[in-house]
Amino acid sequence: DVCSSDLGVPVETFDIAAGLGALVWPRSAPVPAAEVPVAEIIDLLAAVGQRVRADPGGHLERALAGLCATSDDAPELLERAYASLWRAFDPDLLRFQVDAELGGTDALDGWRPVTQPGDRPGAIRAFGTRIVHILAGNGPGVASMSIVRGALTKSANLFKLAGNDRWTAPALLAHLAAEAPEHPLTRSFSAVYWPGGTDNIERVLLSALWFDKIVAWGGEPAIRAAAR
Repeated sequence: DVCSSDLGVPVETFDIAAGLGALVWPRSAPVPAAEVPVAEIIDLLAAVGQRVRADPGGHLERALAGLCATSDDAPELLERAYASLWRAFDPDLLRFQVDAELGGTDALDGWRPVTQPGDRPGAIRAFGTRIVHILAGNGPGVASMSIVRGALTKSANLFKLAGNDRWTAPALLAHLAAEAPEHPLTRSFSAVYWPGGTDNIERVLLSALWFDKIVAWGGEPAIRAAAR
């Protein structure tokens, strides 16, 4: 049984306060995936989805064991959730999201012509941004959805791992790194854990100096904390 609630999985954390510079994308350069075509991103995510499904190297197997040892959810529920993680990377679903939710490939890859009032010509374009994602620990699918959405918008993404799921996002990102080492998309993600409310970390990282947006998952306390 991969998911035994009796598994004792030690969790070691380290002091990241002294190395916060490694967790930001400097303003002096565009985000890494800014000029990567959406079609290339979708192809890469689809390949990652197949790796997630097959799990070469056992990244997800080890993550599931760790999660079962630290989660309050039943092992059977977590196993089913992990068995479905690959579905978030389905290329047809990704193309649907680009078209239905993001306005189409042309505005993500270049300038879309528009006509302004008074028949004046113009153009619009969507640009990737720098985002801190505060992940929830009550559903592994949060991690796969966050990776997909961060990738499709060509953003630079820092994941703050939940205390009760420090496993899923790093395992998924390990498959991304194995599929495409040093690819701009791979360089667009980091995942790290710190206890929420750690002032000497959050007053630096959760700052408009380094990041543009916070995406928070969770209940009312988590959202209120993110708003603060």
